[in-house]
Amino acid sequence: MCNKGLKGYKNTKNAVLIKTKEGHLMSPQQREVCRRILSKPVKEEYSALNLRFFPHLSMSKKPLQTRMGKGKGKHDKWVAPMKKGSALLEIIGPVPPRILKRLYKRVAYRLPVFSKMIKQKQRKNICFDSRNIQQNIL
Repeated sequence: MCNKGLKGYKNTKNAVLIKTKEGHLMSPQQREVCRRILSKPVKEEYSALNLRFFPHLSMSKKPLQTRMGKGKGKHDKWVAPMKKGSALLEIIGPVPPRILKRLYKRVAYRLPVFSKMIKQKQRKNICFDSRNIQQNIL
């Protein structure tokens, strides 16, 4: 079954979901890239786009060439911790498979994790896998 181990997702008809296949820390820049790629074609012609992750964890870093001790470093960046099988984004509404595959290739190429797209239409599950796409590109 295609959607085994999906975390934080309620089943919706005509929903397309992109989920992670590995854990990773996602940056706000990666979130913005996903939004920019998908927002125009999805919002103009079809329906809603939901980004399912938000960078809420603060990462700190000590400056280079400092000695050990003297406390924790200053705030460096924000990240969103993603677990294996969690949903990255969701497209709600009817979208043709030809357009979905084209958009997914563009998103998967820019994501730092391997992902999987699941299209749920009543009782069918259609899957595209980013490992196959990235092997074909390279």
